Amino acid sequence: MKTLLVFFRALLVPAFTSSEYLTQAQMAPGWKTWYAYLGYLLLTAMVIFAVTRFFWLQSSFRKENALNQAKLDFFTNISHEIRTHLSLIIGPLEKASQQAKEGKNVDHYLGYARSNSDRLMLLVNELLDFRKIQSGSVRLQVQEYDVVKVIQNVIAAFEHSAIERDIQTSLLCPDEPVMLWFDLGQMQKVFYNLISNAYKFSPERGKVTVRIAEFSNEVLFTIEDNGKGISEEHLRKLFTYYYQADSEKPGYGLGLALSKSIVEQHRGYLTAESRLATKFSHGSTTLSIRMLRENRHFAPDQIAVKSNEYFGSIPGATQAVPVSDDPFPEKQANTMLIIEDNDQLRVFIKELFRHEFNTLEGENGLQGLELANEHLPDVILSDVMMPGMNGLELCSRLKKNIATSHIPIVLLTARTQNKQIVEGLASGADDYLVKPFDPRILELKVANLIRLRNELKEFYRESVTSDQHTANSIAQDVNDAFIGKLRALLIENISDPKFGVNELAFKVGMSVSALYRKLKSLTGMTVNDFTKAIRLSEAKKLLESGVYNVGEVATIVGFEDSRHFSKEFAKAFGKKPNEIKKQS
Repeated sequence: MKTLLVFFRALLVPAFTSSEYLTQAQMAPGWKTWYAYLGYLLLTAMVIFAVTRFFWLQSSFRKENALNQAKLDFFTNISHEIRTHLSLIIGPLEKASQQAKEGKNVDHYLGYARSNSDRLMLLVNELLDFRKIQSGSVRLQVQEYDVVKVIQNVIAAFEHSAIERDIQTSLLCPDEPVMLWFDLGQMQKVFYNLISNAYKFSPERGKVTVRIAEFSNEVLFTIEDNGKGISEEHLRKLFTYYYQADSEKPGYGLGLALSKSIVEQHRGYLTAESRLATKFSHGSTTLSIRMLRENRHFAPDQIAVKSNEYFGSIPGATQAVPVSDDPFPEKQANTMLIIEDNDQLRVFIKELFRHEFNTLEGENGLQGLELANEHLPDVILSDVMMPGMNGLELCSRLKKNIATSHIPIVLLTARTQNKQIVEGLASGADDYLVKPFDPRILELKVANLIRLRNELKEFYRESVTSDQHTANSIAQDVNDAFIGKLRALLIENISDPKFGVNELAFKVGMSVSALYRKLKSLTGMTVNDFTKAIRLSEAKKLLESGVYNVGEVATIVGFEDSRHFSKEFAKAFGKKPNEIKKQS
């Protein structure tokens, strides 16, 4: 067989048909033959193909997983936003219905419901537009408009937000009308999205500048903010669907991608430039639109019949938050901290409790954490999905901190699955309420938490004055341990009249003000009253033992003046120390 193969090879290559060559070929090992080398080549190609395909498939899976995760994040954000708007529709309507039965004015709450109905409609329309753009079924209807008037109308929609955050807004444009052909409904969405982003990423007391410039056959729009800027990596993906350059800011990853598609349908260009902020200067982000002035680039069926309407309703126009009829509510005994990134929902909850609580407001978890540590409110209502620090982490940190562990926390969230509810309660939350919520249920939950807190406060107060150790408490939590530690420290140093508030705060690792607020929240007593109650309780036990006289007991429990001791003792127990001594 081998001889035949060598013979055929000799026929193919006549130059090597000598007997010497045939002898060498017969003697050559099989792994050095030409067909062996061909096999090696094919095997190498197969390995390279397999490895390349493996890495290609791996990259494809990663991209697919990243896209799926982006879609999941997108739908999670959308669900949260829809439920928030529903809360601000259903809640105010329930309250309006309740007040209508009582013959009260309901316009205040109907304003909330109407405003958020409009916002919810905007969100639904944006989702529908996104679907239409994806399927290519959007049909432009262009007319000639004065684009200066359109932009002015859009900017006016953000006036309230600009004033509230002290953002300076500048519109630099020609004095005369700037006429341009476009589909009004579609381009309003573009202008609104771009200007909305500029306000969203501008800092407090920042600046937003909108410019309109005319060229020979083009109009250029630029929207610039002086926020922290966008990195080069994020800038490349800025107009990708589902992508968010800053996940801590509210949004869905649709607006800019949708805007770019609309501008390109108008045969225009939407681009972005950015400069990151440094220690010495603000950053900046500029979004630019270039569009042709004439209508020659539009198909005949895209040019609509001329109408006199220059601008319709601005999508998502920001409406002023309804103002209460009573701008100066009476000061209340309890304080509530509301942590919610949606301004309107935060204000609505504040209005809901304004007659029962003094209210503090935080826009995100970090701000809420600072306010909770500073003021030690009586109850906290917190959203879960928030920028910076979410509600679960906030709750966990507050419950682990001895200074804030006693504060009841109610989580308000759009997360509805049992696993998510368990996660919320496991973080230490005292209750969990799903959006949209009935305001009556929220009011009852808060009232119940405050009632339980007051009962526990009374229990702690009685345990101090009646000498019941907190180890026998029904609660058995960190607050019991805290009261027990204070008692043990005071008893350990009971003979030292100079062992007061400062020394006690140092021993428990808290500031004097934090200790005061914590003890006041837990027992309703000041630190001095608590210290005095412990000293007098120990004095009563010593007197009842019959071993010591009144002067000795006064010295043992840290009173330098026995007459002052007798007076305080009589105040606390309704009997003089001598009477207790005689009874023993």
